[in-house]
Amino acid sequence: MLSTTLPYLFHEIICTIATFERLSVNPSQLVYNLCFRFRSGSGRCDREKRSAMKQAWKKTARSQSLAGRSSKNTAPEIHLRRALYAVGLRFRLHCRIPGTRLSVDVVLPKYRLAIFCDGCFWHHHDCRKSRRLWPAGKNKEAWRKKFSDVKARERRAEEALAVEGFIIRRYWECHILQDVERVVTEVLGLTHSDLTKRRS
Repeated sequence: MLSTTLPYLFHEIICTIATFERLSVNPSQLVYNLCFRFRSGSGRCDREKRSAMKQAWKKTARSQSLAGRSSKNTAPEIHLRRALYAVGLRFRLHCRIPGTRLSVDVVLPKYRLAIFCDGCFWHHHDCRKSRRLWPAGKNKEAWRKKFSDVKARERRAEEALAVEGFIIRRYWECHILQDVERVVTEVLGLTHSDLTKRRS
């Protein structure tokens, strides 16, 4: 029992310390966060959940084409990062949210700003492109469950970030690709308003 528990606990300690350093979170929450994650056994729960989901899916040409796609460094995410960098903003990528197994796509620690780049299909955006791709057929119910789980994760992420005092912004893939300048302008407005508040 001890031989299997210690490596897991050591891994959780390293991940948690790295998370607090990257997100500039109050270190006083470190012990609580470690205890919560160790007690919850979230790794085992995640494995069981993935196994159940795998059994629910039926192999189709569409499911095979979507399988294995990365949730990080997507085209809209890279497009937005390049635009933010071009106007002088510096950020961190894929920072884990304390107390969860979720992460933020782009974090501006200086301004306590968390940015998510949501894919229109995976986050079920009601846009023309997404509606055209909405699944039907054998896996319809499994997709519906998956989209529901995505929304639940969004809520958990936003609640955890709000507790830490972060400003949260979500931008749709289609909006980023169509008009990234507009998105960057909004982000710049948020950073300027944050600086104004600090000076006052």
